[in-house]
Order: sequence, then structure tokens, then C-alpha cells
Amino acid sequence: MSSSLDPSLDPSLDPKDVPAVQPDLNSWSELTSVEQRVLGAIFHKHAGQPFSSLMPPEQWAIEGISGAEAKATFAMLKNRRWIESVYKSWENVYFIFLFSYWRY
Repeated sequence: MSSSLDPSLDPSLDPKDVPAVQPDLNSWSELTSVEQRVLGAIFHKHAGQPFSSLMPPEQWAIEGISGAEAKATFAMLKNRRWIESVYKSWENVYFIFLFSYWRY
């Protein structure tokens, strides 16, 4: 196990930098169907890589989701910690964060 990923093993890592509760695939079923579709579309579009903006409304329409619904759901996924963000230079960069899989 890498000490850089576990705050208890790395005293230089500030605990406030590590979210208290991270989702895992077991909590996937707790997401609403819209949350699952939005998260799935984002993952499919960006293949797990960081991204800086949501898809345009036309692409959400292909998924059967309105742009407003996608934005609201994106905010809910951020609140539920399925999507994390970091500030990089002049913009936020978002990513799907599954901390539990990085520990092993």
C-alpha cells in the first residue's frame, strides 16, 4: 500500500485534503437512474480521464437528458463525492474519484 494514498501513513498529507467518505461501486445502486446515466455518460465520454467541462446540451440530448437536468445531477454527484474537482491554473478540472480502488 502506498503511503501517499493513505493519510494515516503519510503525516505530510493534511486530512482535510482527503474526503471523509468516498463512494465505491457497492454504493452505485444507491444512485438514482439519472445519476447513473449522467455518471456513465461522463465516464464513457472521458474514459476516466480528467475533464474541464460538461458535455454540450446536444450530447446530453442523445443520452435522453436535458442540459439543465445534467447540470443539476452533476452538482448532486459532486456533493455525493462521485465527482471531485481540483483547481488547475485558471479552471476547475473534474474527475471521477474511486479512492478505495487506489489503495490496493
